[in-house]
Order: sequence, then C-alpha cells, then structure tokens
Amino acid sequence: MATEDNVAPEVPRVAKEKTQTLTTEMISHAKEISIFDVAAKNGINLVHDGGDYWSWDQHDSLKVNARKNQFTWNSRQVGGSTIDFMMKVVGVDDFRKAVIALNDSSLSTAKVAMEERQPFEYDIQNSKDFSRARDYLTLARGLNPAIIDQLHQRGFIQQDNKGNTIFVWARDGERVGASIQGTTIDKQHNGPRGTFKQIAKNSEQDYGFNFSIGHPKQLYVFESPIDALSYLSLHPQTRDTMFFAMDGLKPQSVIKAMVYYHTRTGNAPERVGFGVDNDPAGHRFFDEMVNKHSFENAETGETIPYGHFMVDDLAVPTERLRTLQQQAAAANVPWEPLAALDKVETNFHDDKKVNNWFGLKGGFTHSDGSAPGSQYEIRAGQLAGLMGELTDQNGLNYQALIKRLDPSLDPTMQQALIGKLQAYTAQYENGGVKPVQYQIKDWNDRLKQVQNESGFPARLIDRIYANKAQEEGLKVIQERDQDGRDRLKAVQANQLNKGLFEADSPQEMAYLIKTYGYSAVDKEDEQKYQHVEGVEHTVSQKQKSSPARQALQAAALARS
Repeated sequence: MATEDNVAPEVPRVAKEKTQTLTTEMISHAKEISIFDVAAKNGINLVHDGGDYWSWDQHDSLKVNARKNQFTWNSRQVGGSTIDFMMKVVGVDDFRKAVIALNDSSLSTAKVAMEERQPFEYDIQNSKDFSRARDYLTLARGLNPAIIDQLHQRGFIQQDNKGNTIFVWARDGERVGASIQGTTIDKQHNGPRGTFKQIAKNSEQDYGFNFSIGHPKQLYVFESPIDALSYLSLHPQTRDTMFFAMDGLKPQSVIKAMVYYHTRTGNAPERVGFGVDNDPAGHRFFDEMVNKHSFENAETGETIPYGHFMVDDLAVPTERLRTLQQQAAAANVPWEPLAALDKVETNFHDDKKVNNWFGLKGGFTHSDGSAPGSQYEIRAGQLAGLMGELTDQNGLNYQALIKRLDPSLDPTMQQALIGKLQAYTAQYENGGVKPVQYQIKDWNDRLKQVQNESGFPARLIDRIYANKAQEEGLKVIQERDQDGRDRLKAVQANQLNKGLFEADSPQEMAYLIKTYGYSAVDKEDEQKYQHVEGVEHTVSQKQKSSPARQALQAAALARS
C-alpha cells in the first residue's frame, strides 16, 4: 500500500480488455445447454431418481428435471435454468460469466420433450421374499423389526424382485407413488451414501410415503421414510399421529400432507411437528414454513402451531462452546446470546455459506456470507465486545445488534430473527446446552447411536456368524479415521491388514456380514489393502468365484 513516504512506482497504462457483449441469442443458447453436460464438466454426479428426475449424489435435495432441463435445490430454495445452475450450483458469481461459459462449443444442447405427465401405475414386481429388505431396514438401519413387519403386512413396505425396499405412497387405499431404497451397499457407484435412492416413475408430484397410528390428532413430517421409522423406533409410545415423508425438503409436500390429513380425518391437525435434519438446510426449511406457509384452522380461525423436534438441536461442539464462553467472559457478557447468534446464523457450520433462512450475515460470517475459518476465536471476541456495548440494565438490545451486523436485512426478517435468537438464549440459560464432539444430524443416526451405546450391534454381529467366526477366523475391529470418526473393518484374524469390507457403523457391518458373508471383498477396499506397505495381498479362488461376490458385482453393474 502506498504512503507519503513510500510512493508506489507508476504503473504503465495498458489497454482495457474489451468486454464481450451479451446478445439475446447467446442467452437463449445458454438456457438450451444440457444441465447434465454442465454437471459432468464440473464434477457433479447426478443419479437417477426415477422418471424425469435426477439428483446430486452429494446433496439429494438438488433435483434435475430431465424433461424440462431445469433444476430445483429444495433445501436452499433455489432453482431455474442452466444459467441459474451455473450460478447457484457451480458457483459462477456473475450472470455474464455464466452465459459466456455456457456458449462453449463442447457443451451440447438438451432435447426438451414436452410430454404430459402420465398417471402413476404401480408396475413394480413385488417379491414374495421380504428378507432382503427386512435385513437392510432392521440391520443396516437399525429399525424396530416389529414396526417393519407390521407395515409390510399392511402393504406399506415391500421388496421388489431386485431386492430393493419399496416404500409405497398411499392415499385413500390407493397407491399413488413409491420411494425405492436400494439395499446393496456400494459407495463406489452410489457415493458416500452407499445405496441408491429414487422415486418411482410418474409418482404423484410432491406427495410421499405416509402411514397413521391410531386416530390422528397431529401430523409429523420427515425428510425420508427411514427418518420417520427411526423416530418411531425410538418413540414406540407415539399414538394418534399421521407420519409423512417428503423425500427432501419441500413446502408443497407439507401442503399436500395437510390436505390429505384433513381428507382422512375431517379435521385440521392440532399441531404439525417437523422431524427434519438438524443441519442448516433443515433449519432454513423450518423457518420458511413458520414464516411463509402457516395454516389456519377454518373452524377456530387460530393458526395451527408448528414445532420441530430436530435431533440434538441444543448440541454445541465442545471446542466451539469453550471458545464462546472464554470470549464472553473476557468481555464480561453472558455467553448464551453469543452462542445463540452462532446457532441461528450458522448452525455451528463452517461451509462458507449463510446458513439461515433470514439471510443474516456479518456476525459469525463475513459480510459476503463466508465463514471466519481460523479467525473464529477473534471474531467471537469482537462480537462479545459488541454485545457488551449494546447491553444495559434491560439486557442486550437485540434489535440494535442485528442492525449493526446486517443493516440491509429486511425489517420483517429482523423481528422473526430476534424471536429465534431470544428463544435459543433462553434455552441455553435454562441449562439446555449439550456439549458434544460430533453433532447428530438425523433420527437414524440417533437410533444407531442409542443402539451402539447399548452394545446391541456388537452382540448381533457375534450371533449372526458365531460358528463361522471360529471356523474362518473373522474379526471385526474398530479404527478411527483421519476425521476422528470411528469405522469398522471385517478382517481375517491371522491377516489383520487384509480387509474383507469396511462399514460406517456396527449396524452396516452386521448387514454386510449377514448379506455377503466372508468372501465379498469390496473392490475399493481390496485395492487399498493391496497397496499397504509390506503386505502381500492375494485373493483366494473361493473369493474370486463366490456367489455372494458375483451377486454384488451384478447388482452394481445393473445400476451403472
């Protein structure tokens, strides 16, 4: 930077680069470019959900409609054409740059077919054998077998002739759609999730898997069928409730659920509970529902109360909590409002995005919405000092705080935001805070955590192959990966570096052992262990020709 004592040398003038002019033809052509081409070029892997719909394997709330060549990112409430895809998903920060990038001769145009949506036809071939689906749901996902068996007997959960789990969408006794959940765990083809998911072709748009217990008085809404069943497995005492799964985060699905609830019961629900994920997307969705999609009871005129029961909503990462408390103490202010600001603005998340529906930034994010990263402690101290300036005998002036952090925020948003800040502050003050090393995101993670603490999965693994474990010398060992998370590895006892397969949870390991046996070597793991220094890896003839292994490969090939 130049000063009076240190004058920067004069830089020779150069001709300004001529700005390329956009034409209407360029913009029209950009919108015609295939989203699939753009996704592939930018390393975004789209997987088929069924019918016209595809989703991103890393963010399954991002949906691409192949027929319309458009996308919707439900959790972030954005969508549109290929140009929008370039800006909102790829990350190009300027409309002009996006259009120019799309006018690339290497990109092909989409063939948009204007077909009318056909009525749903349940043409899935149900299998008489339910064992594969049942094993996946009760072992890999830990769901209560009694609940699964009952819903299977009632026709709500089926297995198709490929071994997939089918969650049937019912409305007044008719099937109007289905969610298909794969049961083959193959992270190489299906991404980190391991299994594929899709919605059956022509399923009713914005509807979902649903079932009722007793005579419903309330409506519970979840992101997926497995989340709904996980909650019920942990709360078997739940009565008089309709459960509804959105297959994502879609306000229109909640609206359809409300309409169906009224059709079935003749009444409005006494309350609507949202069991969505405890992540930024889940909070953004719930805030939007509260502030934009409220319902009134036609008979009473009262607004139907919304509530959420997100897993570990009061959990705070231990290191982050310690920093917040230390910086608040140094500024002589309570730590609870400081933690509430971090919770509401970022949900304790560092993905360099604004993680609240209100659009608040400038607190624990920079003015452009990016996270402070390594400067977190410094920023916490600055905010604690600001809170000290804005605190008097009446307490913290939340309105002045929000205006100082983000002056451009809409006044209506300010009031809703202040209410949420005060609510979390009160909960923290009342001892609701829960220091954790890792935040639990969804109800299935919580279910598996409860089971792991009881030792149930380990006992299950021992029981499944107790005799073969002695004969084959199988050992299941637990290791910690670079991120500090525990993973399990099935190995032969006399060759601990020779892996059979790995799993993210004891439940998944139990399912792998029961389903594939000892000879099903995961290809990715096999290649990894071949490169372990000082270890010579050989595959036995039994492993090469194993029927289980062949079935695993065939299932993977069928989806590739």
